[in-house]
Amino acid sequence: MSEHGEHEYSPKDYMMDGKPNLHEGEEMHQDHEHEHGEPQERIILTREMIEEHIGNPENVQWVPAASLLEEVAESCVDGREGKGVISTPGGNAGEFVLMIQAAENVSGNALSEVEIADFFKQYVEKFGKFYMHSDDHAVHHIQHALEHDERFHGIDLAEAIQKGLPENPEMQAALLEQLSTPDNMGCGHLKLMIKAAENYGVRDGVVQAMVRAYFVELWSGNQNLELQMLPGDHLEGAVVNVTFGNPEEELTDESLVPTIAPLANGTSFFVNHPQATDYLRRNISAQITGEGLLGLTAENQEAYLAEIRRLGNNGLGETVKRLAKDELGNALPMFNVTFPSQETYTVN
Repeated sequence: MSEHGEHEYSPKDYMMDGKPNLHEGEEMHQDHEHEHGEPQERIILTREMIEEHIGNPENVQWVPAASLLEEVAESCVDGREGKGVISTPGGNAGEFVLMIQAAENVSGNALSEVEIADFFKQYVEKFGKFYMHSDDHAVHHIQHALEHDERFHGIDLAEAIQKGLPENPEMQAALLEQLSTPDNMGCGHLKLMIKAAENYGVRDGVVQAMVRAYFVELWSGNQNLELQMLPGDHLEGAVVNVTFGNPEEELTDESLVPTIAPLANGTSFFVNHPQATDYLRRNISAQITGEGLLGLTAENQEAYLAEIRRLGNNGLGETVKRLAKDELGNALPMFNVTFPSQETYTVN
């Protein structure tokens, strides 16, 4: 999610000398061009519209739950994704923050930035694909913040964000500082975890440390990291929670999970997968405590998972309350999409 407002610039103007850079701008948006039917204005969605969207087989694909622990990333609930996603607030980045904060709460010990960075490397090595997103508006903020820094004149900002500036450590450090500043974050959930830290129950510094660790690893060439630059404004017309099978039963590795494309045919909605998210939390927390990571032991497993769930549920509520609303501040409608099987679904 992002909480930026009106479009006021060309999203392809990422050259620091003010000249448009079409090639890199297009590369950053390659998964999100207009073939997905980006909405031109907010349309408040009805039950019938959600049913039509979910009923299109192109918008729903099924993957094994176990793939979420390996080759499939968990995306943010942001409705600007044009591909099929399995979503939780902040994606893998939001979940990582919960893992750190819950560990601190259970152990009673705050982790240093170095410890968070070291664990980030372990986390990505153990659990594979790791998603974080930003957006056009955030890149524009960074561009504006650096426009008077002569060192960055002539720099392709889009390429620098993707690849770093390894030939100039001082400039790379300055860029890293900008990327970890809340106003320059394109994910509204991560930004709010900093700006409303007390409401989210997240210690100031945890999100920033995660973001810095992420980009250091991205710039090192780690292929498990997925950075999406989402285009355009938020025009979601609903919040959709997705459940499947028996919602009372826990998922297994063999369970099939429906990916949902939230952006298609001129409509868009926030999408959340609570069962898939809980499957990941159970498995990842068990490995963390079982291997004695983050100052925890196997004896902490139950308390650790409970704290992750508490923080996650609270954060979801805070983000929906703050971001899932229309231009007048009215809450967007919320729907529950349930798949009793791969062939059937209901919308309530």
